[in-house]
Amino acid sequence: MLDRRVIQNINWWLILVAVVLSLIGVATIYAATFGTGPQANMAYRGQLKWLVLGLVAMTVTMFVDYNRLIKAAYIIQLAASLVLVAVLLFAEPIAGSKRWLDLGFVRFQPSELAKITTVLALVKLFSSERLRGRPWLQILGGVVIVAVPAALIVKQPDFGTAVMFLIPFIVLAIVAQRRLLPIVLTVLAGALSALPGWFFLKAYQRQRIIAFIDPSYDELGSGYQAIQSKIAVGSGGVLGKGFAKSTQVRLHFLPAQHTDFIFSVHAEEQGFLGSLLVLGLFMLLVGIAFSIARHAKNRAGLLLAVGCTSLIAGQFLINIAMVIGFLPITGLPLPFMSYGGSSLTAVFIMLGLLESVQMRRFAF
Repeated sequence: MLDRRVIQNINWWLILVAVVLSLIGVATIYAATFGTGPQANMAYRGQLKWLVLGLVAMTVTMFVDYNRLIKAAYIIQLAASLVLVAVLLFAEPIAGSKRWLDLGFVRFQPSELAKITTVLALVKLFSSERLRGRPWLQILGGVVIVAVPAALIVKQPDFGTAVMFLIPFIVLAIVAQRRLLPIVLTVLAGALSALPGWFFLKAYQRQRIIAFIDPSYDELGSGYQAIQSKIAVGSGGVLGKGFAKSTQVRLHFLPAQHTDFIFSVHAEEQGFLGSLLVLGLFMLLVGIAFSIARHAKNRAGLLLAVGCTSLIAGQFLINIAMVIGFLPITGLPLPFMSYGGSSLTAVFIMLGLLESVQMRRFAF
């Protein structure tokens, strides 16, 4: 039977903040597609359906003992890697990329789920009692765990998502090792791995990086998205232009307005104060998540909570930095807010894992 204390320790604040962020995202998606015909209704209604599915996935996940998932983590990771291989072999190209598997009744992006399975595998590795005191074996094992799915995702190609796999690896290595030399080498390895990655980039990806370094390089081509995004964010002022009144959207200047650049639309329409609200809610969510990690029952729970939080926080910060011009365009969605069922469902599954850790703090 399920211990009563397990249910009593659900962190409702974590769920509430996540739902509020998601509903702000649904509203912004509607505003970003307003006046575009049937697409507007399809986008925000579709996101609402995915939100419901995400909540269901979170509920199922939170009632599964995370310790059982970690025990089976390597098998789960192998299965996820095989699905990524299936994407390369059988998926239909969309805009030159093979990222989605179409099962007929649903189309999903396996790379989003692979991020979760990678965190589980890393947690199993870094919480292993057999490998404690053998940091170099842990680092080497972590490189293998991360490299396999990341390489398959680069082949899709989706370099931005592949880079995300480095974040939980580096963060978990730092938390688990607590030794200076392995930590320094792990961070250096993560940084240096980006150098050979340049030669695997597509031409348009290289142009985005060049445009980031020099915005005037190609203002109407590779630098166009970044420039229009910064215009949208900067023109919002303190209070914004009002709901569904984004000129960058209405005049069709801002591409991918309901996906990668959803925060640009929100900032233009709701202004500086509206942007602070989103950032404040997200900081609250991260604070709650780290509190769950701090009070975890065991080392595995601590690492799992930290891994999931670092993945969500890392993607959030990268997207925000991207839309305000601090990083090159990566194509990463904004957690909770960007349109996309796979991304939203994956984020809520990670919240379910956080709740699983929280709910079992006092379980025997």
